[in-house]
Amino acid sequence: MIQTRLLNLLPLADGCVEGLYRQKKSREADLERVKMMARELIDDPVTSDKQRVRESLSELQDNWQQLSDRLVQIISYSVSYRSLHSSH
Repeated sequence: MIQTRLLNLLPLADGCVEGLYRQKKSREADLERVKMMARELIDDPVTSDKQRVRESLSELQDNWQQLSDRLVQIISYSVSYRSLHSSH
């Protein structure tokens, strides 16, 4: 019963994950621009708090990587679950 419900929810979950993945991909150029601007700020002699810029850039990159990792985990789980339960 629960397995059937989960299988019925997979298309909805897949759609959400696909939407998130598309949004993430569409923002990659923005991420690169932000990284470039942060490096320019770090290299600019008039920037007073370079460490804060470095920390913010590092946090942004970490969050981006976590999002990527989570999407991969969700997709992998969905594929595994489907393959395990498709024969039943």
